[in-house]
Amino acid sequence: MIVVGVWALLRSPRILRSTRLLIGLWSLVIVVTILFLTPLEWQRYYLPVFPVLGLLAALGVTEIIRRVRHLS
Repeated sequence: MIVVGVWALLRSPRILRSTRLLIGLWSLVIVVTILFLTPLEWQRYYLPVFPVLGLLAALGVTEIIRRVRHLS
């Protein structure tokens, strides 16, 4: 779902450019910061990534639902 969400964020014409930029930049900054600054054995510090992953997964689910409804 996250991969579909990222794809929808980059390619969907329904999402405004400013929204794409805001969500994409926020996601990228959070993920890169957490990956580079957190040692692997301290998994509790990965918690700030979960809202980003949840948002991208929700966007993926929404995009799949739109596509399925469009096919019907």
